[in-house]
Amino acid sequence: MLKKNHGFTLVEVLTVVAIAGIMLMIAAPNFASLSADSRAFSAVNGIARDLMYARNQAVNNMTTVAVCPLAGGSACTAEWSKGVDVFIDTNENDKLDTGETLLKSGSAFHESDQVSFAQKSVRFGADGLTRNVSGSAILYYCDDKESVKKGVVISSSGRAKVADKSAISKCSG
Repeated sequence: MLKKNHGFTLVEVLTVVAIAGIMLMIAAPNFASLSADSRAFSAVNGIARDLMYARNQAVNNMTTVAVCPLAGGSACTAEWSKGVDVFIDTNENDKLDTGETLLKSGSAFHESDQVSFAQKSVRFGADGLTRNVSGSAILYYCDDKESVKKGVVISSSGRAKVADKSAISKCSG
């Protein structure tokens, strides 16, 4: 009596591997853009949360709170890619002075991404309004190829929200 073989032939296995390889090559570029989009989405939502947190702390503590990149120092810089820090800035000089409290320290964003804002800080007063933003301003976040463009709109009323895609047409203020 002949035994029936169970399994696959070498030709069948190689065919399946070849088809899977072709499908993976087609899908790989889409995974890269998905990763960049996900990274930008997470970063922009984190920035919006930090701004809302700063506004909340300003109102709760009845003082001025600044949001800016300290970049390892004590003074605000324009290097928004270095991360966003939140601190009490009672004298509104955009510096973390002795006696002022660092409320939150952020880490740098992805090294290939661009983060830009027209100002070096956003300050919230005890009333929740911004002290140095008139009208509204946009903080831009883009990937290195500028294929992913996101942003946070900050209004003078102190409200921060993630911008609609239609509002972001460029990658700098």
